[in-house]
Amino acid sequence: MKNKKMLMPAAIYVRRSCAKSNDSSCEDQKNHCLKKMGELGFYLAHEQDLYEDDVVSGILFFTRKRMAQILDILKTPRPLDPRPYEAIFVDDISRIARNIAFCALFGQALRFHKIKLFDALGHEYTSLEGYCMLLIMALGAEITRTFLSSQTSRGIHAAAQRMALSKKAYGFKPANNFLLSEIKNAVLNNINVEEAMNE
Repeated sequence: MKNKKMLMPAAIYVRRSCAKSNDSSCEDQKNHCLKKMGELGFYLAHEQDLYEDDVVSGILFFTRKRMAQILDILKTPRPLDPRPYEAIFVDDISRIARNIAFCALFGQALRFHKIKLFDALGHEYTSLEGYCMLLIMALGAEITRTFLSSQTSRGIHAAAQRMALSKKAYGFKPANNFLLSEIKNAVLNNINVEEAMNE
């Protein structure tokens, strides 16, 4: 095991998966994150850096007290110096939110403060490519949640994640991709993405 002096501090965010999930749901998420943190050279420096919300909804982010605490840290208009941690880990990116506007703003805030966002598989979402994938996956979750059954939604989400995070997907330049550019601009300009798609 690496010396802690060589490791970088990180935080973990967990949220209960669903109303029927067992009591170990958040604990399982935490363990998955801790394992990947160690592999990537991070560690949980303080217990308060484990943010746990015992709520189901990934849409109504303002009801999540522990997420609100992360947002309080990020809302400063100047880059954090020093940063409280170098990265935030989640078991799955859907734990952040199933709301594209929130994911866009959350990702932008992390990029501004140079704090990385990882899932338990080691995918990083704060590089330019990763941020674009975060927007695509959040948009997909929002659309499938609205129009499709939960089983179909999970299947599409998994397929989109595999495709978006494949090595081939990282071969393109997001800055030159019209669709990604339009999604990002729509979100940052507070345009209703679903309305824009139906025009």
